[in-house]
Amino acid sequence: MQWRLVPPCGSTVFGPVEALVDGRSLPLGGRRQRTLLAILLVERGRVVSTDRLAAALWEERPPTGAATTIRSYVSRLRSAIGPDVVRSRPNGYLLELDPEQLDVHRFEELLQQGETALRRGAAGLGAERLGEALALWRGQALADTDSSTSLDPEARRLDALRLVALEHRIEAELELGRHVELVPELERLVAAEPLRERPWAQLVLALYRSGRQAEALEAYRRVRATLVDELGIEPGDELKQLERAVLLHEVREATPAVTRHNLPGATTSFVGREMALSDVAGLLREHRLVTLTGVGGAGKTRLALEVAGRQLGAWRDGVWLVDLTPLADPALVAGAAAAALDMADPGLQGLDVLRSHLREAEVLLVLDNCEHLLDGCAELAQVLLADCPNVRLLTTSRAPLGLLGETEYEVTALPVPDDDAPPSELERAPSVRLFLDRGRSVRREVGVTSDGVATVARICRDLDGLPLAIELAAARVKALPLDQIEARLSDRFRFLRSWSRLANPRHRTLEATMDWSYELLAEAERTLLRELSVFAGGFTLDAVAGVCLDGDLEHAVALLPRLVDASLVLAEHRGETMRYRLLETVRQYAAARLAEAGETDRARACHASFFVERAESLNLAVEARSSSTGTRQPRRMRATPSC
Repeated sequence: MQWRLVPPCGSTVFGPVEALVDGRSLPLGGRRQRTLLAILLVERGRVVSTDRLAAALWEERPPTGAATTIRSYVSRLRSAIGPDVVRSRPNGYLLELDPEQLDVHRFEELLQQGETALRRGAAGLGAERLGEALALWRGQALADTDSSTSLDPEARRLDALRLVALEHRIEAELELGRHVELVPELERLVAAEPLRERPWAQLVLALYRSGRQAEALEAYRRVRATLVDELGIEPGDELKQLERAVLLHEVREATPAVTRHNLPGATTSFVGREMALSDVAGLLREHRLVTLTGVGGAGKTRLALEVAGRQLGAWRDGVWLVDLTPLADPALVAGAAAAALDMADPGLQGLDVLRSHLREAEVLLVLDNCEHLLDGCAELAQVLLADCPNVRLLTTSRAPLGLLGETEYEVTALPVPDDDAPPSELERAPSVRLFLDRGRSVRREVGVTSDGVATVARICRDLDGLPLAIELAAARVKALPLDQIEARLSDRFRFLRSWSRLANPRHRTLEATMDWSYELLAEAERTLLRELSVFAGGFTLDAVAGVCLDGDLEHAVALLPRLVDASLVLAEHRGETMRYRLLETVRQYAAARLAEAGETDRARACHASFFVERAESLNLAVEARSSSTGTRQPRRMRATPSC
């Protein structure tokens, strides 16, 4: 459950108290129920007495039976938000809630991060953090609650913090040289808060830096007249000194940091990962090491580059990409990172160079394609996390680095439309959007008919929504009609290939992508992956042990998670149970390797034997339960020969 103080569209603080579950607003009842919840939110973790609640809800004049009414309100809230959130105590109630679930807590964290970055001179990062903090505020705080002495101080505190955050964000953007864009916003701000001197000083500065000296002086005269008329005081020293600097043309010019990076320019549009962009950016704010994992061809690199590109200007010392694809030796990882950042230091090498140069730096470092160099990447990450507090790492890998503090984000295949989805929904599916975007770049009329879109949807479903496979298939529309492409997907590893001179060799064919993952596995893991191809659908851990490992459950417990970590097996929670499956592309690849090894007949025999024996045991159990009723059971099946 996620809780937020979320307002309707507005221009000040949070707004109505609202509880959300997966973005869905829960029914919280009328104004007094919301007021009760707001008080408990403000006092979360502390018992609020029934007498205090009654005084707040009825403005110091509680009616007879107020305690009974409060119990009713609490009961309704529990029905809406769950029984374990609002707790009863002998003399009142308390709300047990993780602070991370509250937007107020998130705002205060972002405000602190923004202020810290601004003090360090990292204006870009400060502006980004403070802007995100302010984006949480869309209306007046606690707007739909009854006025009460319990809530008024909190509402005033939040309002004051919002103004502080706004002024800090404007200061950061002035440092970045965005004075022209800030003038309209500052005019609105001084109109709303005419007695706050700092926004007036920022307006004078923004006008002067925009080449509008006369208007800057006029703004100073306006604030002086306002302060004299309203408060009977002259402007403070900051404003007076700024006026003098404007008159003498001695205003310090903005010196925005140069955007430093080595990210490649995008050659195609970014499709279908809008939520992932937000998720990964959020994880990078909270964690210093975020690893994007997923099967080959899922789009990890593209997502990482898009996230990093949107953070240009937020990191004082730049955003840097280290492409590890060409390396074969884990010992070379640190040197490759130093080279990517153009760092050299006589007498120092590798990790020591990075440690020396990045100790005080503020950098986002993207390590791409770590899976074949996990030891070297883990060592580099550990050193940077320990010795360089303002460095953040975004890594891509088919398996996590395995470090304490690492946050893994699984990059899954793109959603595909259901078989029975109406035509109006097909083209909105991310996988279909990707195919159409890439296909129309080579043949504009692709998928213009409803039948064409339906065929594209079937292609995307057949390809599991895997972005690389979809892009390779879409590239074939220049020479083949959609129905011919669909018909050839049964031989996808020979059919899906790219002739682009710029394509990564691993991504020129679907088979090359799968080969890379397969060759990184230990021999026992390869054998298990091959044998898992005999499962047409999902399977359990017991089935893996019975079919592939001679019933050795411990061996299955040891091996199967390695394939899950390698992003070759999908683990799916279903209530309290766990099931596993292979993407169809992975299954076909593993089946081909099984055939090459000459193991197909034996693996299928083991599969058949296991499930026939399972059916036999279930049949016996049914017979035992029904023997007393005299109900005739169907004849038992004959087991196939044991594998």
